[in-house]
Amino acid sequence: MSTIRSLEDGVMMDILSRLSAKCLMRCKCVCKPLQTLITSPCFLKLHLQIANDTASENIVLEYDKNTSIKYYYSLDIDACNEVRNLELPEPGVVVVGSCNGLLCLSDSKTSASLWNPTTKEYVKLLNAPSLCRQQLHLKMVFGFGFINTTKEYKVLRCVYSKLRISEVNVYTVGTGSWKTVDVILLHEAQDIWKELSMFRDVMSSRVEIWSMKDYGVKESWTKFFSIAHPGVLDPYDCVIKPLAIRKNGDVLVLMNHKYLFSYCRTRNGIVEYHNVHGIPDWFSKRYSHMEALTSMMPHP
Repeated sequence: MSTIRSLEDGVMMDILSRLSAKCLMRCKCVCKPLQTLITSPCFLKLHLQIANDTASENIVLEYDKNTSIKYYYSLDIDACNEVRNLELPEPGVVVVGSCNGLLCLSDSKTSASLWNPTTKEYVKLLNAPSLCRQQLHLKMVFGFGFINTTKEYKVLRCVYSKLRISEVNVYTVGTGSWKTVDVILLHEAQDIWKELSMFRDVMSSRVEIWSMKDYGVKESWTKFFSIAHPGVLDPYDCVIKPLAIRKNGDVLVLMNHKYLFSYCRTRNGIVEYHNVHGIPDWFSKRYSHMEALTSMMPHP
């Protein structure tokens, strides 16, 4: 205790900020000064900045084949040897988004909530506006993200039919209210729609990842990498989806919703098939996730 107290807060903060979120959860139980430091807004901000560059990335996989119930599993993309079951905080909710260690959950109707699987912090948000009876047949999709310019988390609910989007609602965490956006790229900070042109040749036998670095500037389109379909399979009978980039630079790829392999960008080929212990045989959705101490609670 005396050693801990003798260290300057800045030194202690620098040391602790480099530990994993799980390790810090154990450190909180050591003594009151450590708990106070680890839960302070300054420390949480610093730890998140470092974790974004150094922490192992997880993939949350959704399984719902031949069942109305959805199950979730977490996979460390660098170890890539086994999955662990992810128990959601309450029944009837599904994962609809992930950002900075938080998972956004929804009952697929009006309610949304935020959950940190590492700290177990769980916050229910104010229900989204109810739909009128003639709209009950419409479908809904939720989105979730962090706006760096305003330091705000936002939840998006998009209500649509087969033909068109009928309503869009945005919830800013901390405001306690939903905002209806006139009805497609949403400018997150301003809550307005913008346009984004799409590429052609969607039936190509390759998967390419592009990024527009400057919005509206066509010359800023930059190709990150391109993955060819495995040569042993017909490209039109094979669905491949890049999941994440591992620390060694290889791309983790999901093939036909159930097979995982690593693709080496420099050698342009498959370098490893992954036999993951406990992994189910089908995944319908996947979300990138990072273990962090991010909190939704207001700080004094």
